[in-house]
Amino acid sequence: MEIPAVNVNYRIGVGKNSAHRTRENGQVPGVVYDANANKLIEIDKKTLESILTKYGENTLVNLQLGDETIKSMIMEVQHHPVNNQVIHVDFKPVQNDTRVRTHVPIRFIGTSEVKRNGAILQKQRQEIEVECVADKVPKYIEVDLSQLAVGQSFKVQDIEVAEELIVLTEPTEVLTTLTSASNYVEPEKSLPVNDNEIK
Repeated sequence: MEIPAVNVNYRIGVGKNSAHRTRENGQVPGVVYDANANKLIEIDKKTLESILTKYGENTLVNLQLGDETIKSMIMEVQHHPVNNQVIHVDFKPVQNDTRVRTHVPIRFIGTSEVKRNGAILQKQRQEIEVECVADKVPKYIEVDLSQLAVGQSFKVQDIEVAEELIVLTEPTEVLTTLTSASNYVEPEKSLPVNDNEIK
């Protein structure tokens, strides 16, 4: 498994003003949750976005912090609620045999087949929580919906996963339901969050 390396720097200062200055300078504030002492860092925004695009939001990275190399897993990426820009990232140092819990996105396939008759997919979950060895975390999990009939739901328990993965999300939780267009009810849209509330 290829592990990307990325240079990061210590971040000076805490709080909203410090984080805002960091973002204005093209950096993303972050934290490395070390067992001894958490490290406040900043990482180049374009570099981070490139890693997230290529490897996903739950990948391993080698953080180059000064003379120190910290093998870490991206544990959480926070996005701005309006423009979806990355605004914060959390890392957790790991060893090769470290078991981690993380959320893996679902990639739905076969959707064109189930929509041919004008049916509508109502997606209720876009990710599930799993546990496995750090270097076995998948970028995404594929869910084939091509055989789903109108009125049927695809649940967590219907997912086929590799043996090394333990699914922690409740098996009965629904990922998506195929509904006829006549019965479709559009979900309410939430109001945008004020930018001043972002930390």
